[in-house]
Amino acid sequence: MRELAGKELTHRALDELAAGKTVEHLRSVLVAIGTLRERDEQMSRLERWTAWVIAECPDPGQQQLPHRYAVWHVTRRLRARLGGSHATHNQVVAAQRHIKAAVAYMRCRIPALPSAQRAATASMAALRAAARDQHSIGHVDH
Repeated sequence: MRELAGKELTHRALDELAAGKTVEHLRSVLVAIGTLRERDEQMSRLERWTAWVIAECPDPGQQQLPHRYAVWHVTRRLRARLGGSHATHNQVVAAQRHIKAAVAYMRCRIPALPSAQRAATASMAALRAAARDQHSIGHVDH
Protein backbone atom coordinates (compact mmCIF):
# COMPACT_ATOMS: atom_id res chain seq x y z
CA MET A 1 0.00 0.00 0.00
CA ARG A 2 3.04 2.26 0.22
CA GLU A 3 2.74 2.70 -3.55
CA LEU A 4 -0.42 4.75 -2.93
CA ALA A 5 1.34 7.29 -0.69
CA GLY A 6 1.08 10.74 -2.21
CA LYS A 7 -1.19 9.58 -5.04
CA GLU A 8 -4.79 10.41 -5.65
CA LEU A 9 -7.05 7.48 -4.77
CA THR A 10 -8.54 6.36 -8.06
CA HIS A 11 -9.52 3.07 -9.64
CA ARG A 12 -6.57 3.51 -11.99
CA ALA A 13 -4.13 3.90 -9.09
CA LEU A 14 -5.52 0.73 -7.50
CA ASP A 15 -5.38 -1.11 -10.84
CA GLU A 16 -1.65 -0.38 -11.01
CA LEU A 17 -1.05 -2.25 -7.74
CA ALA A 18 -0.48 -6.00 -7.63
CA ALA A 19 -3.85 -7.72 -7.81
CA GLY A 20 -5.00 -9.41 -4.63
CA LYS A 21 -7.52 -9.56 -1.85
CA THR A 22 -6.04 -6.56 -0.03
CA VAL A 23 -6.45 -4.27 -3.03
CA GLU A 24 -9.94 -5.59 -3.77
CA HIS A 25 -10.99 -5.09 -0.14
CA LEU A 26 -9.59 -1.55 -0.08
CA ARG A 27 -11.40 -0.79 -3.35
CA SER A 28 -14.71 -2.12 -2.00
CA VAL A 29 -14.36 -0.03 1.17
CA LEU A 30 -13.54 3.11 -0.84
CA VAL A 31 -16.59 2.51 -3.03
CA ALA A 32 -18.81 1.84 -0.01
CA ILE A 33 -17.85 5.12 1.67
CA GLY A 34 -18.19 7.08 -1.57
CA THR A 35 -14.53 7.92 -2.14
CA LEU A 36 -14.55 5.97 -5.42
CA ARG A 37 -17.44 5.67 -7.82
CA GLU A 38 -18.90 2.23 -8.42
CA ARG A 39 -17.77 0.49 -11.59
CA ASP A 40 -18.21 -2.86 -13.29
CA GLU A 41 -15.27 -4.76 -11.82
CA GLN A 42 -15.78 -7.78 -14.07
CA MET A 43 -15.52 -5.62 -17.21
CA SER A 44 -12.49 -3.82 -15.79
CA ARG A 45 -10.80 -7.16 -15.17
CA LEU A 46 -11.65 -8.25 -18.71
CA GLU A 47 -10.11 -5.08 -20.13
CA ARG A 48 -6.90 -5.49 -18.09
CA TRP A 49 -6.71 -9.20 -18.97
CA THR A 50 -7.24 -8.44 -22.67
CA ALA A 51 -4.40 -5.90 -22.70
CA TRP A 52 -2.12 -8.39 -20.96
CA VAL A 53 -2.97 -11.32 -23.30
CA ILE A 54 -2.52 -9.26 -26.44
CA ALA A 55 0.73 -7.76 -25.16
CA GLU A 56 2.04 -11.35 -24.89
CA CYS A 57 2.04 -11.59 -28.70
CA PRO A 58 5.69 -10.99 -29.65
CA ASP A 59 4.97 -9.41 -33.03
CA PRO A 60 3.06 -6.11 -33.14
CA GLY A 61 1.45 -7.39 -36.34
CA GLN A 62 -0.03 -10.23 -34.30
CA GLN A 63 -1.39 -7.79 -31.72
CA GLN A 64 -3.35 -5.44 -33.92
CA LEU A 65 -6.05 -7.73 -35.29
CA PRO A 66 -6.82 -9.60 -32.02
CA HIS A 67 -6.92 -6.24 -30.22
CA ARG A 68 -9.47 -4.91 -32.69
CA TYR A 69 -11.48 -8.12 -32.42
CA ALA A 70 -11.39 -8.03 -28.61
CA VAL A 71 -12.33 -4.36 -28.30
CA TRP A 72 -14.68 -3.83 -31.22
CA HIS A 73 -16.39 -7.19 -31.38
CA VAL A 74 -16.22 -9.11 -28.10
CA THR A 75 -16.18 -6.32 -25.50
CA ARG A 76 -18.51 -4.00 -27.41
CA ARG A 77 -21.08 -6.77 -27.93
CA LEU A 78 -20.91 -7.74 -24.27
CA ARG A 79 -21.49 -4.13 -23.19
CA ALA A 80 -24.45 -3.88 -25.58
CA ARG A 81 -25.98 -7.07 -24.17
CA LEU A 82 -25.51 -5.81 -20.63
CA GLY A 83 -27.48 -2.66 -21.33
CA GLY A 84 -25.91 -0.76 -18.45
CA SER A 85 -25.91 -3.60 -15.90
CA HIS A 86 -22.76 -5.30 -14.63
CA ALA A 87 -21.13 -8.32 -16.27
CA THR A 88 -21.11 -11.66 -14.51
CA HIS A 89 -18.06 -13.83 -14.02
CA ASN A 90 -19.37 -16.35 -16.56
CA GLN A 91 -19.93 -13.67 -19.19
CA VAL A 92 -16.35 -12.49 -18.78
CA VAL A 93 -15.02 -16.07 -18.96
CA ALA A 94 -16.92 -16.60 -22.23
CA ALA A 95 -15.48 -13.36 -23.63
CA GLN A 96 -11.98 -14.48 -22.59
CA ARG A 97 -12.48 -17.76 -24.44
CA HIS A 98 -13.28 -15.91 -27.65
CA ILE A 99 -10.29 -13.61 -27.27
CA LYS A 100 -7.95 -16.53 -26.47
CA ALA A 101 -9.18 -18.32 -29.58
CA ALA A 102 -8.45 -15.25 -31.72
CA VAL A 103 -4.94 -14.92 -30.29
CA ALA A 104 -4.29 -18.65 -30.77
CA TYR A 105 -5.56 -18.40 -34.34
CA MET A 106 -3.12 -15.60 -35.07
CA ARG A 107 -0.21 -17.53 -33.55
CA CYS A 108 -0.98 -20.84 -35.22
CA ARG A 109 -2.41 -19.92 -38.59
CA ILE A 110 -0.33 -17.03 -39.81
CA PRO A 111 2.92 -16.85 -37.82
CA ALA A 112 5.36 -16.46 -40.72
CA LEU A 113 3.74 -13.78 -42.86
CA PRO A 114 5.00 -10.18 -42.82
CA SER A 115 2.77 -7.86 -40.82
CA ALA A 116 1.12 -6.14 -43.78
CA GLN A 117 0.42 -9.43 -45.52
CA ARG A 118 -0.84 -10.96 -42.27
CA ALA A 119 -3.30 -8.11 -41.78
CA ALA A 120 -4.57 -8.53 -45.31
CA THR A 121 -4.86 -12.31 -44.99
CA ALA A 122 -6.55 -12.64 -41.61
CA SER A 123 -9.92 -10.96 -41.63
CA MET A 124 -12.17 -10.25 -38.69
CA ALA A 125 -14.57 -12.85 -40.06
CA ALA A 126 -11.83 -15.48 -39.87
CA LEU A 127 -11.13 -14.57 -36.25
CA ARG A 128 -14.83 -14.76 -35.39
CA ALA A 129 -15.06 -18.18 -37.05
CA ALA A 130 -12.00 -19.41 -35.16
CA ALA A 131 -13.43 -18.16 -31.86
CA ARG A 132 -16.77 -19.85 -32.57
CA ASP A 133 -15.03 -23.11 -33.50
CA GLN A 134 -12.85 -23.09 -30.38
CA HIS A 135 -15.79 -22.24 -28.15
CA SER A 136 -18.08 -24.88 -29.65
CA ILE A 137 -15.57 -27.70 -29.26
CA GLY A 138 -14.36 -26.50 -25.84
CA HIS A 139 -10.63 -26.65 -26.56
CA VAL A 140 -9.74 -23.24 -25.15
CA ASP A 141 -7.79 -23.39 -21.90
CA HIS A 142 -8.93 -21.15 -19.05
